[in-house]
Amino acid sequence: MKRIKNYTICSKHLLPAIGLIAITNITFAEEITHRIDADIFAGYDDNPFKLAESLNVYESYFYQLNLQLTNRRNETGVYYRFKANTIEYQDQESSDAGVDTFNAELGFRWRPEFNDLKADYTFSIDVNTKDSTYYLRNTGNIATFGGEVIGDRYDANWFDIRGRGKYPFSKLTALTFDIRWRNKSYEDYTAIGLSNLDYSELQFQGGFDLKFDNSWRWQPSLEWRGRYFDNKRIPDLQGDLIEDTDLKFSYLRLINDFYVDVSDSIDIKVGYDIKQREDNGQGYYDNTENNANVRIRYREKPHELAFYIAYVDRSFDNQTSDASAELEEENKSKQGFNVRLKYEYSLEEIITNNMKLVFEMEYGDYDNSDPFYVYERNQAYVGFESRF
Repeated sequence: MKRIKNYTICSKHLLPAIGLIAITNITFAEEITHRIDADIFAGYDDNPFKLAESLNVYESYFYQLNLQLTNRRNETGVYYRFKANTIEYQDQESSDAGVDTFNAELGFRWRPEFNDLKADYTFSIDVNTKDSTYYLRNTGNIATFGGEVIGDRYDANWFDIRGRGKYPFSKLTALTFDIRWRNKSYEDYTAIGLSNLDYSELQFQGGFDLKFDNSWRWQPSLEWRGRYFDNKRIPDLQGDLIEDTDLKFSYLRLINDFYVDVSDSIDIKVGYDIKQREDNGQGYYDNTENNANVRIRYREKPHELAFYIAYVDRSFDNQTSDASAELEEENKSKQGFNVRLKYEYSLEEIITNNMKLVFEMEYGDYDNSDPFYVYERNQAYVGFESRF
């Protein structure tokens, strides 16, 4: 049954995308801005469901396929993008850990010139789908509720309407903004008593792009988001739902990204952001999340080596039970780190300059007051990234 489901997902979303890419490739063969990206990887994952060590943790080999067709341009004009991704695990116990996504975007880019400086504005509409299987973290099995299988609980469709831009005051200073409206719908299980996860969300983000010289750069920004659930109740501080209420979230996030070119071949990025969430009730969902990350990258053709480390600390303000009745991971406290090492080798002198050999290793270690959300995860993969 698991294998049949994976095949159905692949056929429904990925294969039509491949066909669309092939057809569009023929139609727009003479467009010089047209580009196809095709990436394929094979790897190993020792904990694809992010389960606690006390449960039966499955490990598996997997493959990942990413396809993208775009004509996104650097100057004024219409652009499009079609993107399909699939991850499939080979062992029977882990076959449902696969995820399939599809994205289609249509937009317009405008690059007016002021005083020998170019502004950059983009307006776009995009639609997305995601297919996955929901496993309960406290059992390690496909989720059930009231005797019903709810493995499709987090299958989702959503669309975004978005406008973003960058207005330069000088060659070293620019104002940035990002406005987005999102409408997201999930698989409906209200008939068996589960809450509806569907929501609409409005986002405003404004900031600056500040260059101090040719080697230093700082990008601070402030983001606000309002999330409005279609049919989800507000809980009291004990987690009991209050009838005839509609839940809303308000997010406020301060973002700081620093970039420095140490030399012609080495650059460093340091990022830190703090995010606060408040609900429109007594504060059951209120939390504060801190994120910090560092990337150190070395580039000297044909080699590229990057090291990443990220830390997260999410704590709730008013919950004494750590939302033990909550199933969504974003409604749990979380502390931990993730480390990645990625190596790329350009095959320019062997095959073509449009292909890279890629190897990546990743390790994550996360703690939680809920023991079922304490886990470690190791991943490694090798493959090719291609551009045509």
